[in-house]
Amino acid sequence: MQRKVERIKSGIPGLDEMMEGGFVKGHDILISGSCGTGKSTFCLQYLVYGAMHGENGVYVSFEESPKQIEEEGEVYGWDITKLEREKRLRVIRIEPTDILKLLEEGYSEVESALEALSAQRMVIDSISTFDLVSKTDYERRKGLLDFVSWLKKHKCTTLMTVEMEPGTELYSRFGLAEFASDAVIALYYAQERDRRRRMLEIVKMRETKHLDRMVSFDITKKGIVVNPKALVYSPTKSQVYR
Repeated sequence: MQRKVERIKSGIPGLDEMMEGGFVKGHDILISGSCGTGKSTFCLQYLVYGAMHGENGVYVSFEESPKQIEEEGEVYGWDITKLEREKRLRVIRIEPTDILKLLEEGYSEVESALEALSAQRMVIDSISTFDLVSKTDYERRKGLLDFVSWLKKHKCTTLMTVEMEPGTELYSRFGLAEFASDAVIALYYAQERDRRRRMLEIVKMRETKHLDRMVSFDITKKGIVVNPKALVYSPTKSQVYR
């Protein structure tokens, strides 16, 4: 008997129709792209949408401070402070130097936040930071797989950002994250003839029939909007700015 797949809305207009109505509940989704492609905005929009529709969320940042994330939300009209005050959203800042301690303590700080909010959504921005505490390929692979197993245990639908590796076919620095994740969404800022255009691609998505071509997206005053029906020029490798 085929398992009934439960889905949750992404909160990104135009995206859900590309993937059978939303993300598979409990899956971990890798959001890959270079600096400035909109990864953090994408993830924050996902959490804010959930918080406003009865699905609390936790944003774990290894890079930006809670103040920076709140200010980014203000740009799009999202009151992060209010959502935190109402215990619908929590932003946690973990210093890169504290990652080893976080791992040794079994992610206890993150776990406490998830339990306090009964969170169903989470963002990790970015898992590239985990490379700082891994000296060998074995440590990287084991650390990532252990972390994904921990995510599964908590049944959150989690978005994880990662820096795309320039000049290669990899979607993460060592090519491990894309294989460990249930889904991969790549964000690009590409040259299209005489202009540059933002593009999105669903590279893989388990248990889901998804659109298998690049589509354009815009970053508007209200956040990211995907244009799944807009025909776009598919750039070559050398034309994609990563």
